[in-house]
Amino acid sequence: MNAQQSRDWLRRRLRNHGQDGKTLKTSFPFDAHEQACGRAKQKGRAVPPGQKGTNPSSSMPALIERIRENP
Repeated sequence: MNAQQSRDWLRRRLRNHGQDGKTLKTSFPFDAHEQACGRAKQKGRAVPPGQKGTNPSSSMPALIERIRENP
């Protein structure tokens, strides 16, 4: 499976679950972002801004913090 096939497969799977493109449902738990950031910052998962960590990890908490600091 090449990159285009993978992308198409993923889009079909997402549509089967009610997702279309990069939109989020109104039921998305935005108010739970602090708990999600806490999980992402657990030992071994925290990633500095602009870097890619190992799986699983996320630099999203850093992005969210930057956005909240500079609205």
